[in-house]
Amino acid sequence: MKIWCFMGANALWALSGDATGSRLPSELGPWIFLKTAELDGADESMLEAEQLVRDHGYCCFDANSKGGS
Repeated sequence: MKIWCFMGANALWALSGDATGSRLPSELGPWIFLKTAELDGADESMLEAEQLVRDHGYCCFDANSKGGS
């Protein structure tokens, strides 16, 4: 699954299902595009991220958090 990576405020990162990040929560931005990537579902956290992007259009996580959220 191709995703777009963005960085928001306070070390918050997001994976988006679209290049514009149009579904990212505006209150957690501003969002800055970082790069594109492929999610391959190789581990449980990637499977969860893929499902969140499919269901909601994005997945946010704290870059400082060891496990993400």
